[in-house]
Amino acid sequence: MATTTITDISWPPFYAPMEKAMALGSITNICNIGVGNGQELFYYSYKANAVSPVTGVGIDDWVFDADGRIKNMSLTDQNLVTLTKELVIATVNGIALSEPTAPTLSIIEGDMVSSASNYADGYFDFIYIDHRSRSEAVWDSLFAAWIPKVASGKFIAGHQYNDNEAASGRATGVKAAVDSAVANQGTTLYHWTLGNFWMFTKA
Repeated sequence: MATTTITDISWPPFYAPMEKAMALGSITNICNIGVGNGQELFYYSYKANAVSPVTGVGIDDWVFDADGRIKNMSLTDQNLVTLTKELVIATVNGIALSEPTAPTLSIIEGDMVSSASNYADGYFDFIYIDHRSRSEAVWDSLFAAWIPKVASGKFIAGHQYNDNEAASGRATGVKAAVDSAVANQGTTLYHWTLGNFWMFTKA
């Protein structure tokens, strides 16, 4: 596996994967798995749309437990996430109405693995995964579902690569899952040390 480690990075660091992807090829269809506050979906879509029209989709499960909270989140964090979800959806709807030259964006509330079945293989040029879990098994499932949806020669990216939180009891399996995915289905892996962002090209 060829790995290119990059220490010189733009700010904020999540810009880097899309900037590299655009330097390597054209980007038309974008997917953000794990929407969060929407910054990656909005930035990546607008950045690529400045070159050619882009369609972007954000997918999140917003999974709730029996108490009505997102799993493993405090009530305070739950309230913030609910607000974020509403703001992201409202922003997407507002863009569609007010900016006719903006990228075409949509938000889907659904399972972040099984939602991949809604798209044809090879449909996306760039997928960014920002899943809450750092379990290797979860990431293996995400890669199994989404890598086929990326066109050959195009890109899948994320962060949390090489994070080590063993001292806090939150050891990550992201790096192991990424390395395995690249070894089996990718070519060059790019790793930005600031923020531990990563991206690889699908074989």
